[in-house]
Amino acid sequence: MSSRVMDDPFQQVSALTTIVTSLGGPNINPEDIRWVMQVDKGRELVEWLVSQVQDVDLDDAEGFRASLSQIALEKEEHDILGAQTMLTGPGSLAEVDTTQYIPPSRQRERVILFENLAYTTENEVYVLKNRIQQTELASKHLAHTMNKLNSEIQQMKCDNEGLHERLSELSIENNSVITTAVSRASDLLEEFSSSMKREPNSQPEKAYLDRILNLRTRYINDYQNITRDIDHAKERMTSASAIEAEANFLHAALYEVDF
Repeated sequence: MSSRVMDDPFQQVSALTTIVTSLGGPNINPEDIRWVMQVDKGRELVEWLVSQVQDVDLDDAEGFRASLSQIALEKEEHDILGAQTMLTGPGSLAEVDTTQYIPPSRQRERVILFENLAYTTENEVYVLKNRIQQTELASKHLAHTMNKLNSEIQQMKCDNEGLHERLSELSIENNSVITTAVSRASDLLEEFSSSMKREPNSQPEKAYLDRILNLRTRYINDYQNITRDIDHAKERMTSASAIEAEANFLHAALYEVDF
């Protein structure tokens, strides 16, 4: 709006009628209210209202409404004011704390914002509940797995103890076989030596040699069988380090679950 309009009383009145129309009011002929400019208070009011839109083109209705949004009533406010005036009469309106006042348009925006926040919060709560349920199921599954693995570890320990006992028995049997073989071989050698002294040219020496060879073969076979049993038992044993590593892995898996 040009400075010429701001200085011309009639143009100011014309601008005022444009303001009224842009806010949804009636179409007013500027000539009908031109007299307002002859009253000091009226002129001051018109000048103040027109100054609110001095940077807006007269044909820009949206610009008028935007410039006057801080001082003009919204439709809901106008309707509320009209209804209250009809009930209580003019001049009986209660004072409003403008520092705490929120216009209806902003209240609607806040309601929409709160509804969106409530919807988002509800979805987050739903997701959180699902995560909690999944965590509980995972915890139960992990506890079941831990119990099962603990049982398997205990069974492995029992099997190892049984294998250790069997190894001890096999070692004793092995020592007994070796001792018996040595003792029997010594007896045969002594018997053979005595026989040779009594009958140096007799034939029984072949029979003694055959008996010695048979005993040797039998003891060798027994020793090999026992040694093979011991080796097989060792292969079946789980080492202490393997059990410890498995326990450490299970302990880490238990406490690294994401709750």
